[in-house]
Amino acid sequence: MKSIISGLFLLFNLLVFSQNTISTESIRLCLWEGRAQKFNCGERKSDNSLLYINKNETIIKLTNNHASTTYYVQSSTHIESGYIFEVMSEDMTKYQVIVDFKHNELKILGHDARGQFMLAYGIKSIH
Repeated sequence: MKSIISGLFLLFNLLVFSQNTISTESIRLCLWEGRAQKFNCGERKSDNSLLYINKNETIIKLTNNHASTTYYVQSSTHIESGYIFEVMSEDMTKYQVIVDFKHNELKILGHDARGQFMLAYGIKSIH
């Protein structure tokens, strides 16, 4: 029974993900806390971003009110709750993009002067 449910969940994700545009409704910035070994996330704020993944899964484009950023997919992995993309931005910075159906979130992980960070977007809809 459990394997049937897992199979249906996988099929649902594949069907949903074949649609390649994700719109968001919120965002929160999370910073890695080394001592606690976890992300400390700030307050969730309203956000209207659009993530586009081309059919061949070679390009991911994130557009919001401030900018449009293109990421080039280096690799992709299917996980139980969604997908993980290893990507590189136009300025050659590496990120990890996670589409998490279980928690209804789109996550972008990276590293900057503050250390490791995560942008966690609440998914509004998948088109």
